Amino acid sequence: MYTNFNFHPQANIPPQHVAIIPDGGRRWARQHGISYKEAYLISMKRMVEMAKTLYQDEIKYISLFFASTQNFLRTEEEIQHFYEAEFLGVKEILGPFAAYNHIDLNIVGKFDGRYRMPERNPEFMQSEKKLYICFNYNSLDEIETAVERKKHKEESFVNYLEIPHPVDILIRTGGAQTLSGFMLPQLAFARLFFLDKLFNDLTAQEVRDIVGVYREYGLKYGE
Repeated sequence: MYTNFNFHPQANIPPQHVAIIPDGGRRWARQHGISYKEAYLISMKRMVEMAKTLYQDEIKYISLFFASTQNFLRTEEEIQHFYEAEFLGVKEILGPFAAYNHIDLNIVGKFDGRYRMPERNPEFMQSEKKLYICFNYNSLDEIETAVERKKHKEESFVNYLEIPHPVDILIRTGGAQTLSGFMLPQLAFARLFFLDKLFNDLTAQEVRDIVGVYREYGLKYGE
């Protein structure tokens, strides 16, 4: 929780939370002559490879930005493509991976009767390893909900966020250098890595290398 979060001034301190904005799936699909749905499912497999590597490297929390509320302003056909692929990917790829490795998989965002994701498995809620999937998500909505939950309670509202862990590293692929409303409170002191490479071209080793770069930083109080 934020109440236990300390900044470490020395180098070689392993990060605890890596957040990824896996941008570029549609461009990758066009480059390779495949459907958006196929490209998104390949993205899911890439995510599993990266998650395996990150958890092996002592990462406790991984957050993945699947879809923002703005993504749902696209055409109905595009929405259906990424929803079906992401639902199937969570159900058949990320979900089984999380269950096998006793990882708490938590879907964060707004849901209605049309678009839903598999429910959280209560069996793994106490697991130290967390995997957050942000779907139909907007950070401002998360903040408003946290403030409402916090009413008349002494704890800081940040402890009522859906993702109550500060981010150490943010990786965004696809060339855009914007946060797109992703986890704004949690990213307050994160190191930001914006990559031109499309997500499906990113390897687990490259993600590990970014974690290695982070460890070389000498972090300072107030940075």
